Amino acid sequence: DEAIKDFDFVIIDNPPSKSVFVWNALYASDFVIIPFKPSLSEFSGIKSLKDMIDTMKTDLQHELKILGILINMYTKSGVTDMYVTQVQETFDPRMVFDSGVRVAVNFMVAMPFGLPVDLLFGEKEDVVEMITAVKEEMIKKLEEKLWI
Repeated sequence: DEAIKDFDFVIIDNPPSKSVFVWNALYASDFVIIPFKPSLSEFSGIKSLKDMIDTMKTDLQHELKILGILINMYTKSGVTDMYVTQVQETFDPRMVFDSGVRVAVNFMVAMPFGLPVDLLFGEKEDVVEMITAVKEEMIKKLEEKLWI
């Protein structure tokens, strides 16, 4: 509690697993964003994480809220569109972010610097526009209480 007083947001990025680290991160959180890389195997990951969240709510009385499913690392293709549509039909469509993060070389370029893309590239760069759109939608969902 003391450590977070200096921050508006703290984002914890975990690997997709049911490890104790993921349980602890979820318990320390108020909201969760579920990343979805369009593929068949990712559906089980969403369902597994949703089950963990439901367990937190029922067994641990922790009011963890789902801010949304973020389409991540996608390419423009009919296959991607098919998986996105399947996510929208399987889960409440309000759960799916309107913005998303496409595969982009500049993410790999930024990685060795350990800096966010918006500090390395101009605001008109594709990667900066994507991240800005996600940040703005996240803030809107929080301000307007658009979570599940």
